[in-house]
Amino acid sequence: MGYVSGLLAQHGVAVIVAAIAPHRSVRETVRSSHSTPFIEVFLECELSERIRRDPKGIYAKALRGEIEGLTGLTAPYEPPLRPDVHIYTDKSDIREGVDRVLDVLARRQLIEIT
Repeated sequence: MGYVSGLLAQHGVAVIVAAIAPHRSVRETVRSSHSTPFIEVFLECELSERIRRDPKGIYAKALRGEIEGLTGLTAPYEPPLRPDVHIYTDKSDIREGVDRVLDVLARRQLIEIT
């Protein structure tokens, strides 16, 4: 995903990638490989809320031992040390999160908000 998004960005395509890369070093490698602006958005949510929101019941299955290695539950996740945007999705609404991302993009002159 990182390689393809980098190629697209080099050709002027605005790219948004939603990926769970549990290891910080992998995310840093992708960031450093991009020659275009790279914005890391870290969405964080309490476990109880993730379980409540889970439409497929993946967390329930993992808690019952039916799924092994679920990132952030039974497998480790290394949060970013300095994300460009950090949003607590259980403490803010969608509009607030979108506004924060747009604000960072505008401050870095990647978009113009009118």
